[in-house]
Amino acid sequence: MKNKGFYIKSVIAVGEGMITSRVDFNDGCNLLFGPSEMGKSSVFSLIDFMLGKNEAPKLPPEGQGYDTFYMEIVTKEDGVTHTVGRLLKEKSVTVKDCTYEQFNNKAINGAAYPISAKKQKKTYSQYLMELNGFEGDLQLRKSTTDKASFTYTWIRHLILADENRIVSETPIFNPSDEKVSATQEKSVIYYLTTGEDDSNFLGQEKAEHRNLRYTGMIEITKESIEEINRKIQALGDVSFADFKDETAMEALQSKISEDEIKLKSLYDRRAELEDEKRQLVSKQMFAKEFIKRMEMLENHYITDLGRYEYLFDGANLFSILTVTHVCPVCNSAIKDKTQINDEFLASIQNEYDQMKSKIKDIKDVIEKKEKEKLRLLNKINAVTHDLDGIATEVNNFSNQLLSIKNLLARYQENIEKKTEARFLQEESQRLYKKLAELEKEKAKRPATTEYKRETSINEEFCNLVKEKLVYWNVLSENEPVVFDENGFDFVLGGKERITCGKGARGVTCAAILMSLLEYSLLKDIPFSNVLVLDSPITAHFSDGKQIAEQTTQTRFFKYCNNNIKDYQLIIIDNKSPEPNDRDNLTNINYIEFSKDGRNGFYLGERENL
Repeated sequence: MKNKGFYIKSVIAVGEGMITSRVDFNDGCNLLFGPSEMGKSSVFSLIDFMLGKNEAPKLPPEGQGYDTFYMEIVTKEDGVTHTVGRLLKEKSVTVKDCTYEQFNNKAINGAAYPISAKKQKKTYSQYLMELNGFEGDLQLRKSTTDKASFTYTWIRHLILADENRIVSETPIFNPSDEKVSATQEKSVIYYLTTGEDDSNFLGQEKAEHRNLRYTGMIEITKESIEEINRKIQALGDVSFADFKDETAMEALQSKISEDEIKLKSLYDRRAELEDEKRQLVSKQMFAKEFIKRMEMLENHYITDLGRYEYLFDGANLFSILTVTHVCPVCNSAIKDKTQINDEFLASIQNEYDQMKSKIKDIKDVIEKKEKEKLRLLNKINAVTHDLDGIATEVNNFSNQLLSIKNLLARYQENIEKKTEARFLQEESQRLYKKLAELEKEKAKRPATTEYKRETSINEEFCNLVKEKLVYWNVLSENEPVVFDENGFDFVLGGKERITCGKGARGVTCAAILMSLLEYSLLKDIPFSNVLVLDSPITAHFSDGKQIAEQTTQTRFFKYCNNNIKDYQLIIIDNKSPEPNDRDNLTNINYIEFSKDGRNGFYLGERENL
């Protein structure tokens, strides 16, 4: 993975009648500096936009008129330049394997990628993930019930820290402007520091699904009990028995005494087989009823899929609306362009995928039950065949036992009713017990699924952070750096990071995000080769008693000059090394915005000739 990823070569803005605005970066350390209000943050916003942020950047007055943006990136693996093009109002990008100067050459083919998820279409997020070495559909825990695919949006805020995020009083890995939950963010950090995703996480069943499942089982059980009770009532009174026909018994006494053992054996065997047959028939009946319920549930899910596909169709329709707000179907004007929330679409997509999985599971269950029903039918046929054989043997005695045939018929009928009644009563009792258990389980509050993983930010990671802070004279060698799993943030020299001053938070944020990127490179875990920090030392004020060479500002730039080699670091700040010091810090690419030089990123309109 170490040869994966890319660095940003340049960002460019163009517009009709506008001077082309461009900033070039090196692979390594870059410092974009200058006084406040010089448009440095416009470069940050543009990088964020070109790396897939949905919202278009807010253009300053001098940026009005620019509507098309480009970003050149160079892949680490092969050194090839790729150019990403995106219109200000578009929700998609076009990527070509060429430089910006060659981008508009129609002979060079490109690929279009949507920013948001599209059905059966590769997104820009997936393209960026592949460039950075991510493989397969990585799953990360989103909540107690859900997982989601790892997208580039989840990690973009870890490599793009704006001036508000840099000094935020929230835990270091919590985003300041992205809708990412703490659970979701922990999953991201666990992956980036261990290389293990949450594919094996089994989420807790949603309450509405659990309630529906138990309600269905209770209804099926009640219907089965009612059916059995109807059969018991149809049998009538089976308590009587009259086998005392003295004349017939006396007339056949001699023969009965000879054949009674065999007849008893035959009838016992027939009773066993009939009992077995009734059980098989009952099981087959329950299998048919179960298949019927599953088919009803399958039809219900298929109906829900139709609703989701209707939502997707609506989302696709709105996604192609142009800036003129004209309906692509009827060409009528639309007053307000509807914005479809991407997370809502992702949630619907997730529900859609889960519904399809459930339909597959139901089909598998139905197929299994159909096989079971066929197996039961074969057994029923075999038992019926055995019963027919016994009937043949009984018929061999009919001529000799004609005088007691009616008695035997009554006996047979009574035995059959009693056997069936006994089986039905036992089955009824079993179902009543099952019904009570189901109702009890339904009333229970489901246990919460615990999600525990070992702390992934270890001593080696903390030492990377400490090394920087000691070098920058923020901490001493004797002050420890540890990670607090509960607060999911660092404790620096015994003090919680978020309780530090604004300046210290900015410097420590830079150290931690740099260490996160370096640790992933060290452990060969896919992440990023680019880190953009906006104003990491602007708010930091060094002790005036320190000599200039020992201030945090001086040590920070010296460290970046000497150590940023394996990845690209873009620093945007008001502060910079003194002009005389820049001659010694030659590994930093300096980009200055000033009133005497380049006055901001956007260069404005071209002069009329």
